[in-house]
Amino acid sequence: MTRKEETVLAVSNLTKHYSCGHKAVDNVSFSIRKGECLGLTGESGSGKSTLARCLLLLENIDQGEIWLHQHPLSSINKKDARLYRRKLQAVFQNPAASLNPKLKMIDSVMEPLDVSKKDAPLFLRGILANRRLAAEHLFAMVGLPPHLLDRYPHELSGGQRQRVLIARAISIEPSLIIFDEPTASLDVTSQAKILDLLKDLQDEMGLSYLFISHDLAAVHFMSHHIMIMKDGQIADQFAKEELFSEKRHPYAKKLLQVFES
Repeated sequence: MTRKEETVLAVSNLTKHYSCGHKAVDNVSFSIRKGECLGLTGESGSGKSTLARCLLLLENIDQGEIWLHQHPLSSINKKDARLYRRKLQAVFQNPAASLNPKLKMIDSVMEPLDVSKKDAPLFLRGILANRRLAAEHLFAMVGLPPHLLDRYPHELSGGQRQRVLIARAISIEPSLIIFDEPTASLDVTSQAKILDLLKDLQDEMGLSYLFISHDLAAVHFMSHHIMIMKDGQIADQFAKEELFSEKRHPYAKKLLQVFES
């Protein structure tokens, strides 16, 4: 198996119920390979964010299995769970809520490496002894000037804050980055720039993404394969080139009408 064919994450029959009987995620299966972006879309309440929280071990699952690099997580202990969470980084919709308002950007972006320098990627290991230089390198990778390292979150724009979170996510070269509506709170110009950045970083670093968005246009731009969720289930799953196929599920065609309008 070549590196590009390596399965980074595999999910089989994942199910999450709530006490009210609602199946937020119902029998979902998929896999993501090294260097691949899997796009996940669907209307609000379809189960997209709940699925992300299950993958990040922020929700207990009721049924199914998750594998990271072919290692099952059903019997994972607390120590290994912490290691697993480091291998799966996440960037969410509201960057302001994800940044500590009392920390300067240098402390926010270096937080994962401050916890464990052994997770540093090769491109940082030669300069890691100089914390400032390492932070500047990460900022340069996401298109931020070094002087912003001394700023607080409220002093940055929404797009700049999201770039900080992306820099923090790539700082330990995770197995997978989950993006949950990463551009929803940004203006149209900033959205396009963030999407271009994510594509460039993926090409440069061989990153694997799960890209979640209600915006089918953004999902189509980012992804190699696309899944459409409805009522907690995968209604359709296909290669991005097959988006306009007549074989698409009726719900996918309904979303496509919005995409084309």
